[in-house]
Amino acid sequence: MHLFFISVVDSQIILSEEDSYHCAKVLRLSVGDTVRISDGRGTIGDAVLTQVSARQCTAQVTQSTHITRHAHYIHIAIAPTKNIDRFEWFLEKATELGVDEITPIFTAHSERKTIKHDRSLRVVEAASKQAQVAYIPKLNEAVSFEQFVEQSCFQNGFIGYCGNEFDKIPLVERMKASSGDSALILIGPEGDFSATEVQNAVIKGAKVIGLGTTRLRTETAAIAAVITTNVVKGQ
Repeated sequence: MHLFFISVVDSQIILSEEDSYHCAKVLRLSVGDTVRISDGRGTIGDAVLTQVSARQCTAQVTQSTHITRHAHYIHIAIAPTKNIDRFEWFLEKATELGVDEITPIFTAHSERKTIKHDRSLRVVEAASKQAQVAYIPKLNEAVSFEQFVEQSCFQNGFIGYCGNEFDKIPLVERMKASSGDSALILIGPEGDFSATEVQNAVIKGAKVIGLGTTRLRTETAAIAAVITTNVVKGQ
């Protein structure tokens, strides 16, 4: 069943103009067809279309329920890849896996220095519809590494690093030993974080982690971090 996001789940709903066009012209749905609806904040349900046109579709909500969010909270801060397709692949897969928050960060070795936030939001929303999740991940505006570290709390913070200047412990072991259910994990660019960046994060309380015996691409490392956290924290 097709899922559409709306701001508020009420007895009567109106789809956005973009969703209305998709509903009428692409999916070719008709009055009487049932769709799934969600506010992206946990409420999800079914609605029967009462009006269908390319400009506006309306529906009557027949049932809805609130789904409790998983107990742990995953925040991935990641340097966008030079190839934007790889970054958008990460956004898509992380959304499907249940990431809660994503922050793009620009680092000393980042080859990509700009990112279109609106485009990234569309990728996340499309992935949320595909996966039929009840919660849309929070996607923050891109910031510099320095700004992010200065503003963040690293009580349960971890930073991935390939160099040998710091003692690294596998993320799975770090997660098992950590208290609480939240996790903030920093993933660097193709050229890795600089040693100075890692040191600054460590000073703030971040713990240095490894993600296996092989060198992973940025987007692969980030997905591995999401999966590891889900497994350890018990999604």
